[in-house]
Amino acid sequence: MRLMTTVLVGASALYGGYWFIGQAGVEKASLAAIETYRDQGWNITFDTLETVGFPSRFDTNIENVSVQSPDGRFGWDAPFFQVFALSYSPNKVIAAWPETQTLTLAGQPVEVTSTGMRASANFGLSSSLPLETATMESGAVMFSGAFGTIGADHLIAAIRPAGGVASYDVWLDANQITLPTIAGTEVLTLGKLDATIELSEEIRLRDERVPVLQGANIRDLRLDWEDMGFSINGEFVVDSSGYPEGRITISARNMPVVIDRLEAAGVIERDVAITYRNVARSLQAREGSVDVPLSMRGGMLAFGPFPLASLPKLR
Repeated sequence: MRLMTTVLVGASALYGGYWFIGQAGVEKASLAAIETYRDQGWNITFDTLETVGFPSRFDTNIENVSVQSPDGRFGWDAPFFQVFALSYSPNKVIAAWPETQTLTLAGQPVEVTSTGMRASANFGLSSSLPLETATMESGAVMFSGAFGTIGADHLIAAIRPAGGVASYDVWLDANQITLPTIAGTEVLTLGKLDATIELSEEIRLRDERVPVLQGANIRDLRLDWEDMGFSINGEFVVDSSGYPEGRITISARNMPVVIDRLEAAGVIERDVAITYRNVARSLQAREGSVDVPLSMRGGMLAFGPFPLASLPKLR
């Protein structure tokens, strides 16, 4: 009995020592990563960073965090951010976001409100901790900015390595999507993305560089609502100027109805709508869809020789 007690006390002391060493390591690694990005020009500030959870967890909480990219085009501000891990399996983590946070996208602020936004990720056991899988899920989520408000009742996204050095399969599914009022409807029943992306390097938890997008193969990007819908597929690379370059095909279901609603909403003039409607009907296949091939080059989206819109910079 005395021997068993001694063994238990000794094991508890060893495990407690492991936890405190691990806690110090987690905080040290977190602060070192922040300093690395600061050295690269990122502006990162926070009030406190603390790891608790003795004896079975490493729960790291960072308060009043602000992250801004070197060029100020991208950023993130939140009252807190939390990362949880079991002390005996620290390569598997869960992250939690607050109900309100602010993103900066292309220099413009976007307010984010959400319910239960969480993510889980598994990292490999090599020294660089490469990403193996990650999943993000949220209840009702809304993004509000100069563009209006975009939201969904439920959102789930996932990413995993696709076999290449820095290739990843990405998947997203959103239900009851809210868009700014246009074309007579505000709620889409379904949004879906299935694609493979190419990055400059693999995603690693311990890395001094942020991977950047090099290109994508879009197998299916879909929006459905009522009796209409769009799907997009195609491939592109990101050119040296940061713009997508490649080809995509947009398939629109019941395009004449889409044009009717755009006309009713005042987005397009009546005379123009008549022309668009006639073209759509002439192109419409038997199943009621229109396939439109588009090219992306020089920062413009074009249909044949006709430019349609400017493209956003992706990096």
